[in-house]
Formats: sequence, structure tokens, C-alpha cells
Amino acid sequence: MAARCAQRKNAFEYTNSLERAYDARNDVFTGVIFHISRFGKHRAAITADPPVTEAGGIALAEAYLSQTLTKDFYDIVKDDVGCGTIPWSRRPSDFTIRGDCVGDSLFVEEIEADGEGNMRIVCGS
Repeated sequence: MAARCAQRKNAFEYTNSLERAYDARNDVFTGVIFHISRFGKHRAAITADPPVTEAGGIALAEAYLSQTLTKDFYDIVKDDVGCGTIPWSRRPSDFTIRGDCVGDSLFVEEIEADGEGNMRIVCGS
């Protein structure tokens, strides 16, 4: 059930669905905003100091989503993981990292600058 297609065990990786590589030259983003649940109801925002490139922002989000799934995190996103509001004790056994809560919404379709220095990662499935 969790989104592990072509991923290393216990490591979350986005799939680049842009028609280009991530920019790795321009350190312009001071923050990264991305979904932490399947349908995007819940988001995380990470401050980047020093500023990062698109590639650096993707790496920050992937590191965040690769962290071990805790009950506190799961309780925040459980209403938007795509399998109903299942309590921690009955969650799917393959939900072990935060990124498992985004389901198959791991295909980067857009990277947007929000005008405030943040990079928004827009994903689809």
C-alpha cells in the first residue's frame, strides 16, 4: 500500500516528472513547501539557510519524508493518507517512514516559486 515503487528501503525518493532536470546551479530558495499526505491536505515547510537550488530543495524534502514514521506524525496526516482514518495501531504494516503517507503522490509535476523565496513542490500520482 505504501509508495515504495523503485525506492530504497526506508528512503523516500520523488520521481522527476518534469521535462527537465532539477536546477542545481541557482541557490535562490530560502524555504521548501511540500505535501506530507496523499491528497495534499497536510504540508510541511522547511527553512533553507543557506538558500538552496531546486535539487537542494528536493533533497531536503526527501530527507524529511525519509524519517521514521512516528505516532505523532501519523496522527496529523491519518485523515488524508487514502485509506480512511485508520488508527495508529491498525495502520498498514508497510507504513514505516513519513513518505509512506503520501501514497503514490510522489511524481514531481511542477516546482513553483511562491514570491516569498519558497519553493513549492507540486506532485501527482
